[in-house]
Amino acid sequence: MGISNLLPQLKSITEETTLHKFKGKTIAVDGYVWLHRGVYSCSQELCLGQDSDRYVNYFMERVDFLLNCGIHPYIVFDGGPLPMKKATEDERRASREKHRTAGLEFLKNKNYDMARQSFVKAVDVSPYMAYRVIQRLKMKQVKYVVAPYEADAQMAYMVRSGLVDAVISEDSDCLPFGCKNVLFKMDHYGGVEAIDMANLAKNKQLSFVGFSEDMFLDMCILSGCDYVASIPGMGIKKSHALVLRYGNSQKVIRALRLEGKLKIAKSYETQVAQARLTFRHQRVYDPITKTLVHVTPLAPSMLDQEMDFLGPLIPNELAKDIAEGIVDPMSHAPFSSHAPKSPVMPPSNATSTVKASATPMKTPEPTSTFQTPEVEKENAFTRLLQAGSLMPRSSSKRKPPTVHHKGTTKRPALQPVPASLSNPPVNTQRSRFFGKATVSSTQSKTDESYQPSKAFENLQQFKSKANDDLRLSKENNCLKLETDNDTLKQGASNQVMPQSRKEEKLQPSKINENLPQLEPIKSPVASKPTTDTFPLFQRFRFNA
Repeated sequence: MGISNLLPQLKSITEETTLHKFKGKTIAVDGYVWLHRGVYSCSQELCLGQDSDRYVNYFMERVDFLLNCGIHPYIVFDGGPLPMKKATEDERRASREKHRTAGLEFLKNKNYDMARQSFVKAVDVSPYMAYRVIQRLKMKQVKYVVAPYEADAQMAYMVRSGLVDAVISEDSDCLPFGCKNVLFKMDHYGGVEAIDMANLAKNKQLSFVGFSEDMFLDMCILSGCDYVASIPGMGIKKSHALVLRYGNSQKVIRALRLEGKLKIAKSYETQVAQARLTFRHQRVYDPITKTLVHVTPLAPSMLDQEMDFLGPLIPNELAKDIAEGIVDPMSHAPFSSHAPKSPVMPPSNATSTVKASATPMKTPEPTSTFQTPEVEKENAFTRLLQAGSLMPRSSSKRKPPTVHHKGTTKRPALQPVPASLSNPPVNTQRSRFFGKATVSSTQSKTDESYQPSKAFENLQQFKSKANDDLRLSKENNCLKLETDNDTLKQGASNQVMPQSRKEEKLQPSKINENLPQLEPIKSPVASKPTTDTFPLFQRFRFNA
């Protein structure tokens, strides 16, 4: 949860920069932040007890990005439950169970959009998920540590010890824990919002001039945190004003009691005092000495007191196994000896639970009963792409023709052509103006007198005739153009042609004196012959 509304009040000292600025630095990363982001893409599968490795792939993509920026990541995972957060964890667990029940109900009614939204709020991150990520981190030789309790306290200790230079997180609790350089809101392009606590006195929204580290911590606790709730009506601005006026949390609570305007529980002072000790002295793991230590050393007078709210004391050997990811930080059982439970177990009639093992498992095919239409389309499209990429190149070519082996089939013997089919059919001609010509009754297939081959015995004669016809056509066209021009010049009617020129045009005998006489074919379609028709467009046949 973090400190509500703290980051907006530090906007003036928040620098928008990129990870490339921290090239060569060692940066601690809150691993559960990336795990929570990764499980959003597979929240439905996890809530239904199915297995998925999408969150692992997402996590490793973030790690690879840091490595490409020249940063040395040091991944820090949360460990066991802290007694001071029991009330907060119980509240969150009840909320997840509520959303899980609602998601199953939406799924039963086939309301897939609302079911997906409910499952996103119901999914939780388990230690086994961190264990699967750790196996991948080992392959890349990336440093990691599992905190005995909270990752925020573990990272604060690593900052104070000089093991890391900065922290990547989304939880504002890192600031009251004592982290000096914190990078928030890391995006996919390497952009971050960096806060350097050394610039706290330069802040403009709230003045921290004269504020000590303890005063900043008291302000955050009084405004409300994971360890203790705030007084009704107390926010970050009001707590800042009260701490600035009275100096510490004890004097603030005493003054509020004397005023009598706010209702304060009798145990509130004790809760605030324990929260203050938890921020300062929570138990963490020292990677150098491989022992259990405090964020900051306890005063000698406090060593004999009961301090389990800082995290129960555990043997150093167990703390070492937890830090190295060998045993479960909650059950203290080795990961290799038990099947981890699903973060949210579905009812027995919803779906069958997939048994998990200590080694990473392949993602099974999702059950069609719980697939949304959108998910089914995405899966189908993905399968088509995979099938297309695996398809051999030769499959797109044409198939080779079928080869018939000798002796398999026998072709039928050739038969003589019947006499009725030996004569070629009469070719019909298509006129440019009169359409398709029809064959007259006198011109039939059995007409013995019509023999086209005799008309073209002399090829030179046929070529000469064609050239003469072409020359005649050109002369007639030129004659028509000259006639039209003369008509326009004389101012006569555009539609009238001089009779002398018209008669001259229609007398091709002078040109065709040496040509053989042609007989035009009478076409039933040409019912209205015109005198302007050129001989080139008439149908002819030679007399035999």
